[in-house]
Amino acid sequence: MPSPKPIAKRRQRRYVVRQIRIFLRMYALLGPCSSLRLFAKSYHIPEATFRRWVANSSSYLAKKTHGPRATLHGKGRLESVEFSSDLVAFMESVRDGEHFLTTAHLVTWMKSHRPLWLKAYMDAKLNDDRASKSLLQWCLKYANRHGYFHRVPCAAKATQSELQVVQEAFSAEFFSKFGHLPRRAWINVDETPVYYDMPPGKTLAKVGKSSRVKETQKHSDRITVVL
Repeated sequence: MPSPKPIAKRRQRRYVVRQIRIFLRMYALLGPCSSLRLFAKSYHIPEATFRRWVANSSSYLAKKTHGPRATLHGKGRLESVEFSSDLVAFMESVRDGEHFLTTAHLVTWMKSHRPLWLKAYMDAKLNDDRASKSLLQWCLKYANRHGYFHRVPCAAKATQSELQVVQEAFSAEFFSKFGHLPRRAWINVDETPVYYDMPPGKTLAKVGKSSRVKETQKHSDRITVVL
């Protein structure tokens, strides 16, 4: 009696969030009358998997992060502090305004908005020195967990949105005057200010976003360098 043929195993496929968004946008372009089953079959996606993606399409398409990940939500430990979302919102607002963000700023925020929690945290330590060091370390680890790491700031006199407007206006004017010339005839000269008094050496900035800060120097001597 011949032995039965082994059943072929289905190949396990792994999709990341970026790929899921692409499939959802492609399916949306087909219109409401398109067949979900045929679309999933044509791209070798399990029908149940694709139905789950479509059911959660608003969540996938609303967020711009988590592209290389397989899920929208992390599976790590949840924050133990109840004001976590407020503190994250504070950090984002500070960096959106292109200001310096350090652990001292987080401590100042807690002094103003969560004094009872801060007092309980400090009282639980052996002495004031250890409490202060422990608090700063806690703030740094908290910032790291939410994607903020120490980076060298790029000083700027204007925000990124303001510079974008200036850049677009300059590009339009430049091409209207010199667009007829070949690019080999263009010479770019960058004028860079150099300050003697330096601001803080590092700022907490979110990974993937700018580390720019507004110019905050006081009584600084300056020279101009042409590159």
